[in-house]
Amino acid sequence: MRHVFVSYSHEDNDFAQLLRTKLDEKGIKTWLALESLKAGEEWREGIDSAIRSSFAMIVIISPASDTSKYVTYEWAFAYGINVPIVPILYKPVNETIHPRLESLQYEDFTPKNNRPWTRLISRLKELEQEALHREQTDPRVERAIRALEDSWRGT
Repeated sequence: MRHVFVSYSHEDNDFAQLLRTKLDEKGIKTWLALESLKAGEEWREGIDSAIRSSFAMIVIISPASDTSKYVTYEWAFAYGINVPIVPILYKPVNETIHPRLESLQYEDFTPKNNRPWTRLISRLKELEQEALHREQTDPRVERAIRALEDSWRGT
């Protein structure tokens, strides 16, 4: 089963953990760098591979993530390979969000007592079903992804 890649600043780790817990409870597998990368692993390759094999990406938007080069790289990479991006506004951003990311509709998670968990989970389940349908329609896509990942690893 594929996963949702969660892109976030390490400063927002507590919210990323809460998000992972909520999604896991609903049967949606997540990939977070701090939990998924192993010591000694080439982390850039691990992140790229995890993005390629995800059915969607959540970008947690906050002042810290807005200025993070790594978060920007992750969502830009996902955008470039057509991985659907679901932005979550966790904390208001002082500056203007990158125009490409700003053009995407986001879920507003700033009010702690009224977060749209149900709407987010519903959207992710839709995206997961769309990805499954695409893979079932053309199995060559899955084989090509695996071949590319193997070539990156040198196997």
